[in-house]
Amino acid sequence: MSPVTTLLTSPLGWAWLIGIVAIMWRLIVFGRDRRRDRSGRPASMWPWVLAWLITMLAASPFAADQLAGRLERLGRDWPPPPAWARRGSPEAIVVFSGGLAGRPVAGAPLGQASTERLHTALRAAARWPQAVVLVSGGSRSGQPVSAGSRIVEDALALGLEPERVIPEHASRNTRENALRSVELLREQGISRAVLVTSIEHMPRARSAMARAGMLVAAEPVPPPVRGGFRWAHLAPDIGALRRTTSALHEWLGLTYYWMRGWLATQPEEPLAAGRAD
Repeated sequence: MSPVTTLLTSPLGWAWLIGIVAIMWRLIVFGRDRRRDRSGRPASMWPWVLAWLITMLAASPFAADQLAGRLERLGRDWPPPPAWARRGSPEAIVVFSGGLAGRPVAGAPLGQASTERLHTALRAAARWPQAVVLVSGGSRSGQPVSAGSRIVEDALALGLEPERVIPEHASRNTRENALRSVELLREQGISRAVLVTSIEHMPRARSAMARAGMLVAAEPVPPPVRGGFRWAHLAPDIGALRRTTSALHEWLGLTYYWMRGWLATQPEEPLAAGRAD
């Protein structure tokens, strides 16, 4: 995804652009001595500048690391991994799709998240050759082409055996991914599965599957490599803007799912249904 596309498709990117335009508008068009508050005194620019600086900080590697880091820890540890994961291998690899890079038409390229999940799933399939691969993800617009169907096409083109693939292309969001995946796994008599998705998406995805009745192990897309803190990490970065936006989306998604009761609120809740020792 290009920097311009990231700016124009990210809420934080729009906030940054609107903020700088608003500041320039007030400085250039109105002029400082013409701006007055209700008391008649010159209006201060500091609230505008401060809000813009906060937006810029949110698009920094430091902010992205703080927001995403907690999600990454949650992704591996909550809900707790199933007991079989300590000494067994999965029967299924479940992949949640992550969107397309363009319109849902034939041959549409996968988005970055879907591409990362595809390659993580293929590595997992090579590691566990006996496991089937369930690819979950449909089109919200009702189009026949979806990120899930494109992941299947690319996986087959890259050598995954067709008999190992279980497609699920009716789900439109994470909750439906979880419900339909658990339903298909149970139809196949499968109780041991690992979930492949972006690591910041893992807490919501695994908890939604646990709520649906199956506790799965995590096989996340590897997080970016981080070094020690440097002052340069406070400067805005287009890659950090993408990660911050994704992390904020997940925190809001977790909050919404929790309010709707779509998460496993107690770790013990799904164990009886999902344990396969």
